[in-house]
Amino acid sequence: MMNKRGGLLDEESVKVILAVAVFILMALLILKLFAPNYDEADEIAKSYFERLGNEIELADEKRSAGFFILNDNKKETNFYLVYLGGAMKYDATSSSAEAFFERKSSFFYFGKAKKNVLCICSVKDGVGICKHCDDFGLPAVLTGAKDDVWSVGEGSNLNLEEEGGKYVFSTK
Repeated sequence: MMNKRGGLLDEESVKVILAVAVFILMALLILKLFAPNYDEADEIAKSYFERLGNEIELADEKRSAGFFILNDNKKETNFYLVYLGGAMKYDATSSSAEAFFERKSSFFYFGKAKKNVLCICSVKDGVGICKHCDDFGLPAVLTGAKDDVWSVGEGSNLNLEEEGGKYVFSTK
């Protein structure tokens, strides 16, 4: 509405400002819903991590369990099962890891300090990302590994058993 001089009233100005603000918020919400930031590597790692959790539950029930990360023969991104124990970083230049990682790749886990951390990590362009990590309650060992911190890459078929208060991973 206009007053007698032809200007907008204060009440009408507030309504116009609110309408514009609501329109902008709706546009941002629609943009976020229909154009999400989809990260294929993160979704794959999340899927492997959920499967790892399921297999650990089987091992806890003293049932046969196994874990496998598919080798898709793509060089862009590779996935690894990494046992960090209580460490916050896994430097892939250590002697036991050279077979699995490119040199100068490192993994960082920015969670709370925990003792028995297992992660599904990805390496892309020499950069390791470990977003999917958890402490499953028991230490994990890899048969034949020299270090307390270890990793297993794509294409490795693993048996998993709970023995003597620890998870024992071994290659088939």
